[in-house]
Amino acid sequence: MGKVCQSCGSVIGENAILCPNCGSSTLGNGVNYQPDFQSVTRGESEWNGGVLETFITVLISGLLAAITLGIAAPWAIVNIWKFVVENAVIDGKRLVFDGEGGELFGKWIVWLLLTVITGGIYAIWAVPKMIRWMVERTHFVM
Repeated sequence: MGKVCQSCGSVIGENAILCPNCGSSTLGNGVNYQPDFQSVTRGESEWNGGVLETFITVLISGLLAAITLGIAAPWAIVNIWKFVVENAVIDGKRLVFDGEGGELFGKWIVWLLLTVITGGIYAIWAVPKMIRWMVERTHFVM
């Protein structure tokens, strides 16, 4: 069993630095934790996407979203993120993204409706939720 977030009470993983539910730091027990980036050892990190393939990926994804009047936006977002992730190498390790547009679509509709109902205010929460969804489905290739 994982540890419990001091802010919201959610059960989180033993190695979690931030609570996936509320975003609070799990380090320092309420103290504003500042990570020491000086002590982080860095391996080789790079992005291998070329200009032409990046342009084509973004263009096709944008056209897909535009032609469908935004209905296919989740698939476009997934397509672009998958391209970015699969062309990235972090500390010498490749990444893979296993999210699907259909999986994001249901969440997208809820977030969109809540954003419309609240006059755009919910977008403040929708964007971090979408980023969290993408990051949770991004993994190192083993």
